[in-house]
Amino acid sequence: MGRENFIKPVQLRFGTSGLRGLVESMTDMECYINTRGFVDYLIAIGDIKTEDVIYLAGDLRFSTERIMIAVAKGIEDSGSKAENCGRISSPALAYYAMQKGKASIMITGSHIPEDRNGIKYNKKEGEVLKSDEPGILTHVAKIRKEEYAKTEEETIFDEKGMFKKPISLGPVNSEPRKFYIDRYLQVFSKDSLKGKKIVFYQHSAVGRDIAVEILEGLGAQVIPAGRSDAFIPVDTEAIREEDLKLVKNWADQYNPFAVLSTDGDSDRPWLSDENGRFLRGDMLGVLAAKYLGADFAAVPVSSNDAVDTELKETLNLTKTRIGSPHVIKAMLDAFDNGFKKVVGWEVNGGFLTQTDFQINGEPLKALPTRDAILPLICALLLAIKEKKTLSELIDALPERFTQADRIKFPIGMHEFRKKSGKIIESISPEDKNIDQAYFDDLITIIYKEGEEKVLSKEEPLAEDLRIKKKQLEEIYFNSPEFKPIFGMIFTDGVRIIFKNNDVIHFRPSGNAPEFRCYSNANTQERADEIVTMGITEIIPKMEKGLIDESLAWPDDAVKNFLKNPSFIDIKPQIADYNWGGKGKKAFIPDFIGTTDWNKFAAEAWYGSHPKLPSLIEPLLLPLNEFICCNDEIARAILGERIFRIFTYRRTLPVIFKILDAQKPLSIQAHPWGGLAAILNILDSKNYPDANLKIEAQFAIDKEGMTMLNGFKPFEELKSDVPGFEQRYNELLQRTGGKKGILLGDYEYFFDLDKFLEVYLRTRKLTVSREIRGELINQYAEEFNAFMQDKRNKWTFKEAFLLVDFAQALSKPEEERDEIIDKYLNRIYLNDGQGILYPADHPHSDISGKFIEVMSSGDDTIRAGKTTKLVDITALLASLSFKYGKADVLKAQPTEDAHIESLISIPELFDLQSIRLNKEEKVEGEVKDGFCMLIVMKGSIKAQAPKYGACLPLATRRANPTIGPLLILNSYSITSLEPEPPSYACFCLKFIKTKEVKAISTYCISDSRSLIHSHGPVKKVTSTVVINNCGIKKKRKESCFTFLCVGLIYSTRTIGFISSSWDIGFISPR
Repeated sequence: MGRENFIKPVQLRFGTSGLRGLVESMTDMECYINTRGFVDYLIAIGDIKTEDVIYLAGDLRFSTERIMIAVAKGIEDSGSKAENCGRISSPALAYYAMQKGKASIMITGSHIPEDRNGIKYNKKEGEVLKSDEPGILTHVAKIRKEEYAKTEEETIFDEKGMFKKPISLGPVNSEPRKFYIDRYLQVFSKDSLKGKKIVFYQHSAVGRDIAVEILEGLGAQVIPAGRSDAFIPVDTEAIREEDLKLVKNWADQYNPFAVLSTDGDSDRPWLSDENGRFLRGDMLGVLAAKYLGADFAAVPVSSNDAVDTELKETLNLTKTRIGSPHVIKAMLDAFDNGFKKVVGWEVNGGFLTQTDFQINGEPLKALPTRDAILPLICALLLAIKEKKTLSELIDALPERFTQADRIKFPIGMHEFRKKSGKIIESISPEDKNIDQAYFDDLITIIYKEGEEKVLSKEEPLAEDLRIKKKQLEEIYFNSPEFKPIFGMIFTDGVRIIFKNNDVIHFRPSGNAPEFRCYSNANTQERADEIVTMGITEIIPKMEKGLIDESLAWPDDAVKNFLKNPSFIDIKPQIADYNWGGKGKKAFIPDFIGTTDWNKFAAEAWYGSHPKLPSLIEPLLLPLNEFICCNDEIARAILGERIFRIFTYRRTLPVIFKILDAQKPLSIQAHPWGGLAAILNILDSKNYPDANLKIEAQFAIDKEGMTMLNGFKPFEELKSDVPGFEQRYNELLQRTGGKKGILLGDYEYFFDLDKFLEVYLRTRKLTVSREIRGELINQYAEEFNAFMQDKRNKWTFKEAFLLVDFAQALSKPEEERDEIIDKYLNRIYLNDGQGILYPADHPHSDISGKFIEVMSSGDDTIRAGKTTKLVDITALLASLSFKYGKADVLKAQPTEDAHIESLISIPELFDLQSIRLNKEEKVEGEVKDGFCMLIVMKGSIKAQAPKYGACLPLATRRANPTIGPLLILNSYSITSLEPEPPSYACFCLKFIKTKEVKAISTYCISDSRSLIHSHGPVKKVTSTVVINNCGIKKKRKESCFTFLCVGLIYSTRTIGFISSSWDIGFISPR
């Protein structure tokens, strides 16, 4: 039997430290698969041997034991042996395993809520680094494929991903617990804390009893307090108010030397002084480093800048990205460079040692993973050594204050990663190699490689950075409390330094859908205030994507628009590509009524794409800025559901174009969804959109249009492409018809890790290991599954086409252009005929005048003759390599005699032609969506019954007509032509043919009030008369033509307006 009833698992992802996920997503099968992949990876790199012991432990969450069982089973089925170390802290497990030279796995969600958990993998020498993650994921994908291939009878899991039969853990090995306790008791004097009263807040920390035993072993009088059976998510970077109150009460009640605690897995320390005042972890690390006499320290970029002030004279300090793997990498580099006393710590206080330290004549062995106990002991002993109370010790630190908090996003991690990435991108420079920027009379930048450069005022990069700084100051930091920006650091998130030394740092979490905000200031009150503003005001603004000048829109214009949402009169912008017509007499300038155009005119863009947004008449205000200027406007135009989805990229999800091709365009295709996202991350300059691109074209001129589209049938290629048949026969004989042998040199297309290696080399691109690791982490499964599925469906002939076409593309440019044409179908479309362009078909427009409707993406992969980027590797990865002819779209009758359907594809779109005699009418209603109405010939009257008056006609040009329009709500269209039409209009509508999930909507609204946004509106009539922009009133056409377009678009998801003009959604396949 198959596994049709099995639920689709939510795949776990690496965060800043290990795998994390919702408990409900961490099924037995998912934990098992990932663990087997991890073990296989360790065996493959020689870190462990088959049958080695792997140590396993967990925290006190309710879900931990079940996950430990699944992980243990994964270890055993990989050929290794799982040894249960029970419920001990993360550093206790890691220390024991490292001293034994074994790998280990800790089940913990650390400080995050109990509905989540995690799996932290450790190699025998320490934590898994970011550079390990791609290799682990490759092995995970292999195990996943094997497991998914099993039948229902073969698999050990039920349809919910849980074990069919109960499994139990083995007995607990208690040696790791004692091993960790002895680490401290064998090094520090047994009376080092004698006479000191310490309150230890135990809550649900897994190391609560171990910590008490260690402190008592050093002579302290320990008062355990606040023990809890229920899990409490203590986060030492975002302390709960109720915990602070508890600690203050215990300080008042017991008069202790200190109040101590840890987080859930006891790798992050909590230290409060005798008054209950909390010391943040980054400053606690300073005290520990001073006590140990370290000569090198690595800390995250989010650390309090008082760390620099206090330690800059005594040790070498470096700043890293946030997360222990980055700190460890910096420590390893320092050790390799000869430093002898190497430490690191995080803002949460977790303290790491890369080298041994001699204390009281005994070696304190290195522990390069977060530890909570060592920094607590060091701080207590430093105070005793200096004969100070903890409060006196803390008061001697530089007067800089910090705060941190987070805002939680009610979405999944995959969506959060995309959204948070967009937020950070919106406040970062376009050049991703810039690590720091400082603003004075001139701008100084520091690149990630360490190169420093002073920019002249004339350099474009300097202007871009000045604009970015101005936008930030005017939109987000415009309150009097914020001074001008002095510097920005982009190491991990964005850290902004103001001229009064205030600091705010924004960073999305890698473990949970949370956006974190950190601050540094000269007073605690100001530090608190900065974070409060960041969480309650600034990050929500960033989420809404308001970092442009759209906020300058006049309030009265916004109010007037919202009173009459029915029509928006827009003017297209022209793309001046050199393959278009030229001059004001060219087709496009003549059509749209532009009288002063002397450049090439290739395309007219109708839509809100920021590259060439339409302009709202008559003020010529950009449509994209209007959509973003106000929440109510965005809801009115985009609709409530799509408004929520597009909070960071508010735009119409469709672009309509009119094109005039006077000479051939380059051969091109468009990347499928996952590849689009990957290319966007690797090269956002050439691939600015991470979205799928779908397009259709229709001839609008009596001379028709000519294009190339898709590969010719096999038999035609044999006769048209020189040597094609001979090469095919030779390879068929050489490989025995086995496509696996044929594709040997192209296997990298079917594995993301190998593809990135080849792609980066051929493009001569450089990205960090962290970015490459994140790409593989996020997209490997999707990329590999998509490409391998494509390969599995290929016949030998289709696999041969990849090989042969790749060889053709490798020829010199002058030969390549000529030979490419021979592979592709040459198609001629008559006036009114159309064709659909699948993204994975190579195509090129040769000549003609035509319209194009497409999703709001701007990613095109090109080959052949072009001044733009030629990207052959990406092109080959995009194509489907199917033989055949493309269907020409022809009109079909419908139930309405006025309407013919040019193309109707289930769950795609319906293109219609509408013919009306004089005063005949068609009616429509856009429910939570929009239509785009563009008059091609003749004139019509458009009415919006629901809102009455829409347009004061006298405000237009001498010819009192308008167009094109975006339309919202119900409307009617009536022909004003005196004779029956010989040529009618196109009406492109998007349909659903079965019940599908509705996710979002778009609507169009009336902006006629914008015409009088600075004065009174005088309503003249409830109708508007439309022709093609009112430019050629002398025309005597006996018909009208218009195009009506509607589309819903979300990342890698397309949905369309139905034939009844309401909205549906098409799930991605």
